[in-house]
Amino acid sequence: MPFVKTDFSIPLSELRRESAPSKAQEIGGNNFRPVCLKCRVFEGPPGSAYAEFGGTKVLARVYGPTDDPNGDSNAASLSVTVLSDEGGLLQCALMAATLALADAEVLVLDVVVAAHVARTPSGEWIVDPTSEQIVSGTSECTLALMPNQNQIVCCDIRGGHVTSSQIDEFITFATDKAMKLYPVLRKALLNTLSKENASSC
Repeated sequence: MPFVKTDFSIPLSELRRESAPSKAQEIGGNNFRPVCLKCRVFEGPPGSAYAEFGGTKVLARVYGPTDDPNGDSNAASLSVTVLSDEGGLLQCALMAATLALADAEVLVLDVVVAAHVARTPSGEWIVDPTSEQIVSGTSECTLALMPNQNQIVCCDIRGGHVTSSQIDEFITFATDKAMKLYPVLRKALLNTLSKENASSC
């Protein structure tokens, strides 16, 4: 993996201040941890994002466009930096990556929303579980989908024994939870656009 030395710094304590507030929380045992999504967290050209689900925090940044060995002058690379991981890392990284790509105005079919859910051996569902909540025999699923295309782009199921009918239940449950993050993701993008338009006036 290439190493890139940088001279930038970002005060992480400032990220929460102007982030999109989470509307993804529900009443009962199906709560997302506090969610923070923000675009354009680095100075300079757009193409960066920050995602936080509780204690899991990720930065994503797009570099490019550059020429790749195949002669494509529109190639871009995406760097994801894990600041802390308390569970649901793939969910958090996918959300940061889709925001960074949108911020960089990379042409994509759709944005991606992702949810990490788990099911205990007793059959109870947990939304956005922490590492401590994953005990022996717990099954986990991280599902990402493009909401406007109605397509699943990632379905990572692991842990305890899962039958084919339980896979269907996982997909249905995780899809419903992922869609609850769509308004939060959309607001983070709109906040960036409104600041951009205000500064250009």
